[in-house]
Amino acid sequence: MTNWIDAKNKPEIELGETKHVWVCVRNRNGDLIARDGYFVNHPLPDFDGDGELPDWVSLTCDGEPTDFVGFAELLGHPDYSGYYERLVGVEFWAEIDYPLPPVN
Repeated sequence: MTNWIDAKNKPEIELGETKHVWVCVRNRNGDLIARDGYFVNHPLPDFDGDGELPDWVSLTCDGEPTDFVGFAELLGHPDYSGYYERLVGVEFWAEIDYPLPPVN
């Protein structure tokens, strides 16, 4: 059974981390739908002395570094592994319970 958490109570994850979660989003008809999503904790840090950014910095669809903390969907891109796009209308989220392997 899924325990839905109000989206105002964000997941607590480390700086630079991303968490795969269920999200409950209100669609255009006003209905709530459940789908998979992510919570991203990738604030844009200050550049260090040599202009290097951490590997975890989020990119826009144009490949530019961006400040990103919030619920998102992961989209594909032909030039790199993918990018996060902000999810609008998230009202609830829940942990994803991954199944355990069978015990012999």
